[in-house]
Amino acid sequence: MFSLVSIVLMFSLGSLAYMESLPDGCYLGEGNWSNTDNFSSYYQTYIKFQTNEMHTDYVWSDAQSSVNISFLFNGQGWFDVVFGGNVVGAGFCMQYQCSYDMDINGIHYGETLSFYTNSLHKLGHKRVGTRLSRWEEILVKLNDNNPPSTDPFPPLNPINLDVASQGAFGPLPVN
Repeated sequence: MFSLVSIVLMFSLGSLAYMESLPDGCYLGEGNWSNTDNFSSYYQTYIKFQTNEMHTDYVWSDAQSSVNISFLFNGQGWFDVVFGGNVVGAGFCMQYQCSYDMDINGIHYGETLSFYTNSLHKLGHKRVGTRLSRWEEILVKLNDNNPPSTDPFPPLNPINLDVASQGAFGPLPVN
């Protein structure tokens, strides 16, 4: 005998929703990171999503960096991650969340993006050799009707991924 819960579950599983593109918008917030060497810190983050591209600026107390990656959607929420013109990873989106992994210069990165009505929550990790780093960012969506004419942070130098101490997504301490 089917219960009402079974019937609802059948219909909900049969109609999974996928994001086929990232929602355009600007977000501003803070993050914190830590690593297996017992370093940790807080930082500011600004993210602009536009036409499946993600531009991110990071500001720490003593450093700044930025990174640009693109998401090429392939259908049913699946996508390739592009950095510097090269496919460096892959990911997927469900209805409100996207998750991806990528490898750049021998460093593995992973992030999950959770989109809410007025905010974005990011959770990520990276591995450099035996060192693991993790981070969490909580960002508020800026007003779509009046976005900033420029990024809210001063101009930043593009990140140099050859410098292991400055990895693109999991900032490590700058000594």
